Amino acid sequence: MSIPVVPRGTAGSVGSVGSPQRNVGIAQSPRTLTQPQETKIVQDILDCINEMKSEFEDSKIPIDDDNQQLQRFCAKLEYLFQSNMKEKKNLLGRKKDYWDYFCNCLGKTKGISDGIRFVKSVSEYKTSLGKGRAFLRFCLVHNRMADSLQACIINGKTTSEWFYPQSIWLHQDRNSVLISALYDLSGLQFDLASSGYDLDNAWPSFAKKSLGSHHTWNMPSRTSSMSSLISIPGQQDASLHRFNLSTTPVDMDDSSHMSPGSHISERMHSCVTDNTETHKQELEVLQQQLNEVKDRNQQITKEHQELNQRYDRLVLEEESKQKEWEMKYTQKTEEVDKLNKQITSLDHQLQNQREAHSKQESENIKMQFEVNSLQQNAVSVKDQNDAMEDEMSVLREKLTKQEEKNQDLLNKIENLLQEKNDEANSQRSSVDKLQETYELVKSLEAENMTLKYENKELNDKCGKLQSNMEETEQSRISLEDILKNNKKNFRKWRIIYQKWISKSRR
Repeated sequence: MSIPVVPRGTAGSVGSVGSPQRNVGIAQSPRTLTQPQETKIVQDILDCINEMKSEFEDSKIPIDDDNQQLQRFCAKLEYLFQSNMKEKKNLLGRKKDYWDYFCNCLGKTKGISDGIRFVKSVSEYKTSLGKGRAFLRFCLVHNRMADSLQACIINGKTTSEWFYPQSIWLHQDRNSVLISALYDLSGLQFDLASSGYDLDNAWPSFAKKSLGSHHTWNMPSRTSSMSSLISIPGQQDASLHRFNLSTTPVDMDDSSHMSPGSHISERMHSCVTDNTETHKQELEVLQQQLNEVKDRNQQITKEHQELNQRYDRLVLEEESKQKEWEMKYTQKTEEVDKLNKQITSLDHQLQNQREAHSKQESENIKMQFEVNSLQQNAVSVKDQNDAMEDEMSVLREKLTKQEEKNQDLLNKIENLLQEKNDEANSQRSSVDKLQETYELVKSLEAENMTLKYENKELNDKCGKLQSNMEETEQSRISLEDILKNNKKNFRKWRIIYQKWISKSRR
């Protein structure tokens, strides 16, 4: 089988699993990529997508690792991810790859983080590069490639921390064409084995037709409320369909002898551990947010307490008034009962004492008058009770309005917190710029001190040279004086010598 051509310095060449040259697929980590080269790679990826789409529409056969267009697509997409990526290392000094970038962007995103958890649950992948390749294959099988990359690009802060400014992933006008094309892969079906390849060293170059492992593309079932791959509509049927396409009768016989209990328990334990870590991180973030809200909510709490105190006072007053009216009503009722008893006794007396009818009639009129007055008092008490109930309803309406105001205040506080967070981010960037300026000023001051020190040394040297020049000038003057004296003495001696010669000749 011919190996597809990938760009020079690609992160991983496509090679046969188990071949002698297993290190061919190790990432070379290209650092920079010019825009013409980037345009060429993007166009190659688009061509691969169109070819795979055309082949699948013609044959309706799922695309597997034998497809050369798939091999070229994976290699070029990986090269595009590793280009213009900042160099990062973990605590052990190992270099991070685009897998760590995916974890930072998608690790806490519900509905998309299943692929991250699945790759973490498989112990077959040892390196960051192998895990990143497994995640890309997972996205292809579950038609999540475009959604996952779109979710990563939307997280601009994390993307800017991982890539240099000239990277395609930081420019929407350049990556939008690629993302749109990746959505065409959602209509294709991929039959890719989840294990059995040495993804740490190279991309697969042939399709594996036997299971050969306990791993499947589906996540193990969990009792928590988090979403899993099996919960996605229609995904389980599609996985079973791919399983039937890539499995022969011999494979089914081999798989019948497998006992995946231990492996499933390991994967479940890994998933539970990942969920626990995720929950801990979410709990820390929520705790920080809770502390900020508590600090911001002190004034509203005080106002709410004052309103509660006022409401309590009103309730107490209302209860005291209600008790007073109840006591009065009880007293009046007792009085009415007594009067009724008296009326009954008077009726008996009237029946028994027919003779004192005139006197008893006047007393009856008088008692009837008292009864009427008591009934009027009872009616007034009832009216007062109705008025108190109306006041209670008004107070309840006021309390409801106050609760709505409190809710509005809470919403305003949340908006204010969001604005403050945005301001804090902008101030943080300003502080970073000021820090860079301060470091530049410090470096300039250090250079200035060095220049001052060198200038001082030069001035000292100039002073020494000046003093040496003055000493040399004095020495020259003294030498000239000595030379003049020597010339005079030479002349004297010359005259004496000539006289001596003349005398000797005579």
